Amino acid sequence: MVRRQLFGILGLCCAIAVGTGGCGGSKEVKVTGSVTRGGKAQDGAKVGFIPTDPKLAANAKGTSTNAEGKFELMVVPGSYTVVLTRYVDRKGNVPKESENPKEDFTQLEASGYLRQVFPSELADPKSSPFGIEIPAGGKDLAPFVITP
Repeated sequence: MVRRQLFGILGLCCAIAVGTGGCGGSKEVKVTGSVTRGGKAQDGAKVGFIPTDPKLAANAKGTSTNAEGKFELMVVPGSYTVVLTRYVDRKGNVPKESENPKEDFTQLEASGYLRQVFPSELADPKSSPFGIEIPAGGKDLAPFVITP
């Protein structure tokens, strides 16, 4: 009876762990880096980490760079292709986050108000030159340097 309860509790714990990230599964690690272009920090750049193994697509993560062109995020260790985009308005400014539906990033992009300023191949995992391996201890990446 006690043995059955013990196995039941272990099974329940493992089921909860699988639902919240895996029973003994991979933990996320910190990755830091920066994006520059022409020697200047690129604020508001979108940085996406796409797993090279399509079966691990759920591990894809993304973030944005700050005013110094730096970013930080947590990812599961493994092989990734990094994709980069940066959209600006007609004056060259990165749009700010807004609760106003008229200023929604997706709406601005769809209306043609924003334009992508990085080379288009950087936004596609099939053509991006940025392949990286994230070890179990995390990684501080070398800057992603965008050439005009």
